[in-house]
Amino acid sequence: MPCVNGGWDCRPWEKGGLYKGDNAVPSCYSPDRTPSTQYQHVKNAGLWLNHNRANALDDLAVVYAWNENGEGGYIEPTIGNNGTILQAVSRGIRESGLSNI
Repeated sequence: MPCVNGGWDCRPWEKGGLYKGDNAVPSCYSPDRTPSTQYQHVKNAGLWLNHNRANALDDLAVVYAWNENGEGGYIEPTIGNNGTILQAVSRGIRESGLSNI
């Protein structure tokens, strides 16, 4: 089952040791998430599912995450993205042939 990453950046939580403690190694992060990259990841997951389908239950992929805002993993509409990330996810699903969203 493919897992599409909706982003990851918990640096705001790590400032001041709030997340892991004062001497923790900082987490990795993905600063390059855009509607275009999100669309392509979702579409690629759908195309992979179409190519590797063995039965009707094989139409499942996971997008991490709807609202992990504090960790930078979210696809929900926000003031900052004006819904463009969620629109990109929807377009990727439609264009991969998996759904009529």
